[in-house]
Amino acid sequence: MAEQCADGAVGEAVAALALVDHHVHQALGGALSRDGFEDQITESDRRAPAGTTPFDSQVGFAVRRWCAPR
Repeated sequence: MAEQCADGAVGEAVAALALVDHHVHQALGGALSRDGFEDQITESDRRAPAGTTPFDSQVGFAVRRWCAPR
């Protein structure tokens, strides 16, 4: 994939890296309320500003798009 994203020395350096995504969230074994789900789609330890929800974020936009009827 790095070859598609960058050319030259930078692309070669990135392509040579052994990248590991160590960032994971826990797996949940039960149903979630909407508030519980919203807590899971954010990295923040703060509540969303008044008048917004975590769905008003880049990840929220992606979730809404993915879940939208097709």
